[in-house]
Amino acid sequence: MTIYRSLTGDVTYFLNTLETAIDQLYNNTTNIVICGDFNINYLSDNRKKQKLNSLLNSYSLYNIIVSHEN
Repeated sequence: MTIYRSLTGDVTYFLNTLETAIDQLYNNTTNIVICGDFNINYLSDNRKKQKLNSLLNSYSLYNIIVSHEN
C-alpha cells in the first residue's frame, strides 16, 4: 500500500483512513507493507508519531525509518 499525507492534511482523518484501509487488508496470512510520505517527524518524540505507532502496533506492524543526519 502506498499513501501520502500533505503537510497541511488533518492527522486524525489520515490515521482514521489508514486504519480503515489496514483493517480491510489485515489477516494472519497476508504480509502488509506500507510505503509513503506521512509527513510525520520521526526524528523527535511527538504526539503524531505516538498515534501512528500505536495504530501500527495494534495490527502487529512496525515502522522502519532510516535517517541520515549531515
